Amino acid sequence: MTRETPAAALAFFGYARLGAFGLPALTLLWALALERWLWPRLERRGPRVVAGALLGLLALLLVLDLGWAASRPQRFVDGRQLRPQADPFPADVHRHQRIETR
Repeated sequence: MTRETPAAALAFFGYARLGAFGLPALTLLWALALERWLWPRLERRGPRVVAGALLGLLALLLVLDLGWAASRPQRFVDGRQLRPQADPFPADVHRHQRIETR
C-alpha cells in the first residue's frame, strides 16, 4: 500500500475480508438456531401447513427475483449514462472514473 492510503481504508478492508470469511459460518449457525426454534412449532401444525409455508416462501422469492430481473438498472460513468448501443468511453482511458448503478 502507498503512503496515501488512509488507515481507515486499511481497517475497513481488513474487517470486510474477515466478514466475508465469517459470514457463511454464521449463516449456518443462524439457520440451525432458527430450525431448532421454528421446526417444533411447525411440526405440531401438520405437514400441510409446513408445505404451504415453504411454497409461500418459494413463491415470494420467485416474485422478488422476477421483479429484480424486470427492473433494468441504469449504469453511469462520471455522470453520463452508458447505453448498450454505443459506449461513449474509449477503452484506453487512464484516469479515475466514478461508476454508479441506479
